[in-house]
Amino acid sequence: MRYAGWILCLLLLAVPRHASAIWYILHDSDPELAVSPIVVVGYWPKAKRIPHVHWVGKNAIDHSEVRTQLRVLKVLHGDIRAGLLPIRYDVGVSWNDQGTCLNSDSSTEEIGDVDDVTKPNIWFLKWGKSWDKRDPRRTLTVYSYRCIQSRRFIPYYEILRRPERDRMIGRLLESRDSKIVYRSLDYVCGPTLPWPFTSFRTKQELRPTPPQRPQFIGLMLRLGRVIDGRMLDCRPLATALFSNLSGQSAVPRLCDLLKDPQPEVQLIAAGYLVQLGNLSSLAGIEQVCHTAGTLNRSGATAGGDDERRWRESRFSCELIKAMERSQDLRYVPALIGFLEDDSFGGAVDEDIEMPTLYARDALDRLTGYRFPPDVESSLKAWRRVGSLAADQRNERLRSLLGDWRDPLQAVAVELGPVQPSPDFGTRTLGEIRVTNNSTQAVAIAKRPTSFSQRWEHGSSSGGFDSPDRVAEEPFITLRPGEATSFRAYLIPELFSGSGRAELYLKYLKVDPRRGRKAWVGVLRAKISLAKDRKPSTASPPEAPPCLQ
Repeated sequence: MRYAGWILCLLLLAVPRHASAIWYILHDSDPELAVSPIVVVGYWPKAKRIPHVHWVGKNAIDHSEVRTQLRVLKVLHGDIRAGLLPIRYDVGVSWNDQGTCLNSDSSTEEIGDVDDVTKPNIWFLKWGKSWDKRDPRRTLTVYSYRCIQSRRFIPYYEILRRPERDRMIGRLLESRDSKIVYRSLDYVCGPTLPWPFTSFRTKQELRPTPPQRPQFIGLMLRLGRVIDGRMLDCRPLATALFSNLSGQSAVPRLCDLLKDPQPEVQLIAAGYLVQLGNLSSLAGIEQVCHTAGTLNRSGATAGGDDERRWRESRFSCELIKAMERSQDLRYVPALIGFLEDDSFGGAVDEDIEMPTLYARDALDRLTGYRFPPDVESSLKAWRRVGSLAADQRNERLRSLLGDWRDPLQAVAVELGPVQPSPDFGTRTLGEIRVTNNSTQAVAIAKRPTSFSQRWEHGSSSGGFDSPDRVAEEPFITLRPGEATSFRAYLIPELFSGSGRAELYLKYLKVDPRRGRKAWVGVLRAKISLAKDRKPSTASPPEAPPCLQ
């Protein structure tokens, strides 16, 4: 049983006095861990875990802790002896009865750095007292899910514990253990990772701007060795760190890295060259963009590393933003290379990190023309008319490629009736009709990848439930004025006619077949209010207690 899980939920409901400390508890850095007063090698012997809580009324808890035992094998730092010792932990750390699934036990559920606390690991501990004033004893306390680390990192934490750690950290960049090398790179980066690991958007939100770290300029030679090495998980971060610390002096190496066999390294090198204004490498940057845009689009490769594609998608989006920020039309051919790259890098509401969408919007802001999701045709057209004056150029682009600004319109109509939802609350059947309003044919998926709904008192997003069978042919080409439709279960409040009612359809797949490229984007559907609604006579099931 995961005691701290339900404890944290109730703590959040009660808004405890110590809630302001939760963020710190969940995010202790390695330098903070290293100087913990008690550092041991030990394991949890599957000892009994006893929750000790203070209830506020019947529904909330304002103080909590879990008491158990730790088998200490070796004391690295601190005035204690090895053996079976009592420990306590509270909000910020949890694991299951088997000793696995170490996590932060928060809504974000940050995953711990070890997979089994019943095996010997490093434990970083502090002396602490129970919230219960009737118990005056000091007890060894696990204060964060990051307080349990693999023994492989003992040399790393020993260096971080020393006053001269900034001078000594370079030794660890020579390690044969890629995990130690990556942690050492992370330490050199400081509290904020360099671009593109920290996005342009996040960097703009950081106030004040994180300071440069000149004490690490002497690490250039060792960083270069990491870049030239075979640790694939370390090379991208080493490249970004090297570029960030070196500035213009990094240009020669960055130009060489445009031909690196690792795509992530290529994208990072191209991005820094763009930010450094090095147009002599423009041809190489174009090649990087077109290669990445081809490799990562759907259907380009079978299987593959999903995490790698996710990183490459994010780095591609950041490279696109760098080229857009330059306001230089000479990057247009490079940007066009991403127009068919529908790899997914993440999303916040309707802001979707996808190279095809970022490239389309960047090109629109740079040129004033909205390009179609077609690399070959767009590149040919731009090379024909790109040198013309803006108005004439865009008119010619529209004649060659069509008008792709808002080519589709969607309308949602309620079919009804309102009925109980299998989960909770109610749902209603709706029909969503998508029409091609443009003057050219538009290919589109028959169903969106996902959609989101927002109404006066709530929202939902993700996949959708439909009574219709999934079509064998997932894409369709709509001629001008032609429409396609599908049915889906929607929230009845969308059709109430009062307050907020928004429905967004997310089309996130380019048709990978030659000769037809599907439209990709987020389409807001107009809500058509039904005149007659047939309410269900059945009573909806009660919502779960956490949603009441």
